[in-house]
Amino acid sequence: MNKSTSPGSRKRNSSSSKQSSTPPKASKKSYASLSNETSPKANAPITETAANEAPTASTSPLPTLLQIEAEKLTRDLPAFVRAAWPILEPVTPLLWNWHLDLICDYLTLIKEARFKDVCGAHCEGIIFNVPPRTMKSLLITVMFPAWLWTSDPARRWMFASYAEKLSTQHSVYRRNIMRSPWYQERWGHVVRFSRDQNQKTQYENTARGSMLATAMGALATGFGGDVLVFDDPLVERI
Repeated sequence: MNKSTSPGSRKRNSSSSKQSSTPPKASKKSYASLSNETSPKANAPITETAANEAPTASTSPLPTLLQIEAEKLTRDLPAFVRAAWPILEPVTPLLWNWHLDLICDYLTLIKEARFKDVCGAHCEGIIFNVPPRTMKSLLITVMFPAWLWTSDPARRWMFASYAEKLSTQHSVYRRNIMRSPWYQERWGHVVRFSRDQNQKTQYENTARGSMLATAMGALATGFGGDVLVFDDPLVERI
């Protein structure tokens, strides 16, 4: 009696046993999909790759301290003059005065092509009258052109003085600054001297900028410049 069962009971037992041993196919698919989406192991490589690639895609090289300094000096003529001073005067200290700031303000207007806007459209130039030995020539004739080439190397210059010897000396001073290690470290990629035109009184750079030094009354036919500088054009005769 204990072993006998009805057919209906056997059928229900068989069906019940089958369901408990193997889950439905739909359940397998749902479980597989869930495991792929939420498993930490599946997400770990993706997160790690994104973390490794993100800095490479968004990070750009930072400027060096030398580049930052060069950019600052390019915009600031008084700072450039102070930094370049030891190249020409390694022993004599620079004593700065207010008149140098004023001259630098006007020279900066010339560099930025705002001189006529500020001083008047009728103004073709400016005359600086200051006592001797107050740094007029070194600032205007030597430092200013070397500074302007750091941002505009294609600018062409012509310099004239009452004596060719003085004009040549200023020309050598300018070139000494621009060929110095201090200058080349900061703007060597901007100012490169041309090999076929590099003399004491006339030199060019690879951007077609040029500097020509001459004397009043000397022949300058065929030459010109974007900026003309006359340093002591007249000499007092006693």
